Amino acid sequence: MAAKRFSISTTPEMHALIKEHAENAGLDVSAYLVAAAIQQITRDVHVRAVFADLDSAINDLEGRAAALPPEPAGATPALTEQERREVDEIAALISGASGDTGRQGHAA
Repeated sequence: MAAKRFSISTTPEMHALIKEHAENAGLDVSAYLVAAAIQQITRDVHVRAVFADLDSAINDLEGRAAALPPEPAGATPALTEQERREVDEIAALISGASGDTGRQGHAA
């Protein structure tokens, strides 16, 4: 399969820095930039996986909140017991208290 090309622009200082680091790593600039991109993609995929449950919970709650009727002006409604439990569950998920943060030994 033929290689595809990217054309990128940088400052002269960044150009020199990339070239220097590529040479120090024993790579040409193209291989060095591809390796850096692969490393970043790997991080991005891992972060998405770690936060997938939290992102899903946020999306669900935002959708549910959008469906709520508007509050009357000046009203300060109290939470129902069910709503309070849901808030506590999300707070625990955010703080890592649920015990499943996706990373062993680390809080979210």
